[in-house]
Amino acid sequence: ITSDLYAGNWDAAYVILENYKFIEDQSGTPDKAYFQAIAKIMKAFHFQRLVDLYNNVPYHDALIATNSFPEYDSAASIYQDLVVQLDSAALIISTANVVLVDNPGSSDVMFQGNMDEWIKFAHTLKLKILMRETEMAGGPANITAHLSGLTTDDFLGAGEDAAVNPGYSNSSSAQQNPLWQNVGY
Repeated sequence: ITSDLYAGNWDAAYVILENYKFIEDQSGTPDKAYFQAIAKIMKAFHFQRLVDLYNNVPYHDALIATNSFPEYDSAASIYQDLVVQLDSAALIISTANVVLVDNPGSSDVMFQGNMDEWIKFAHTLKLKILMRETEMAGGPANITAHLSGLTTDDFLGAGEDAAVNPGYSNSSSAQQNPLWQNVGY
């Protein structure tokens, strides 16, 4: 373990987040509602990972192209906003006009366009974020309020996950997971 162990997470995250922001900003097109919701969920996922790894990170000012020196936001305020963003994404999906909206289908490598699974993923990610708030001031009340009305069926359950395998396999050394190929193998 070195001081730059997680540097790749930091370096790559904001580039990825900028791409999700671009998709999310296409809000004037109702046919892209599912893509916008997915981008919103994935932004929350990546910001949650950054906060888990580093605590305070640039958030509100981070994706403004003209701002070279974004301020760092507190982990607590980021977590709170991520919960709001996830609720917003779930609402976009559930209220989209299925006649007009483009379904991501096979371009969705995680759930193959199953938007119910995306809502479950958003709720599961929200639960994970809320668990980080258990020791924050007002945390338990906030957790209860944000989980009100949800049941176990609203989360990813047994046999459901958000894993993506780009083709890794033990059958060939050319298809092994890069971490295993470089470290374990």
